Amino acid sequence: MRVSELELRIISNAGSSLRSRLAQTLLRLSAVYRTDTQNSGDELIISQHELATTLPASREKVNQCLRRLRESKVIDGMHGKILILNRKALEAYAEGEESLA
Repeated sequence: MRVSELELRIISNAGSSLRSRLAQTLLRLSAVYRTDTQNSGDELIISQHELATTLPASREKVNQCLRRLRESKVIDGMHGKILILNRKALEAYAEGEESLA
């Protein structure tokens, strides 16, 4: 029996926090749709609404999670752009680590 990528994502999402799922999604998008920038990170062109649909989660919850990641200096950006500043921290969140202390 073959399991589709969508089914694997649904199974993976079932036990993951929103921050973990968001970090995984940003890393996956970065790997697939990487855009070189003059800054030290990866720039992604995606709206909060599109992220919410992808995760799935509400746009408000995605906004809160993105704000926390910005406050932690893991990402930056606004208006449909996300700049990954700290890939190692994002990878740690993707693995489910709750703090980086």
